[in-house]
Amino acid sequence: MTDLDGIEDVLRARLDMATARLRDIQTQEFRYRSLLQELSTHEKTAAIEAMQMSGYNEAGHALVWAQWVQARRNCLNAELATIMAQKLSQMTATAQAFGRLEAVEQLRRAEHDKYETARDLARSEALLGFAALRVSRDYVS
Repeated sequence: MTDLDGIEDVLRARLDMATARLRDIQTQEFRYRSLLQELSTHEKTAAIEAMQMSGYNEAGHALVWAQWVQARRNCLNAELATIMAQKLSQMTATAQAFGRLEAVEQLRRAEHDKYETARDLARSEALLGFAALRVSRDYVS
């Protein structure tokens, strides 16, 4: 195991952790977007029901409901904005982890290619040496 093997293992683990964290953040984002969609759907449904109920608007319930919906929407949007900032940061961290792993893999491939070239050169030199020895032996006989 070379130093690059150990480094590659560490970087792969870091990439896996960054990817898992990004996946968790995306799950949170989806959850909050779903909650906002659900809130909008309930708001529309409640508005239709309120128009059909007599006395609902006169008692101020519609206003209280609308204020609650707006406060809840503001809260969800603020939390979603925080999640989106975390997502952006985590996407950057994931991209960096991926780039580092790619760099080490390229170094590993270059090291392997260098080894292969040296091995092929040694084989060629050995074959040439053997061929030269054979030729010189044929001249002696």
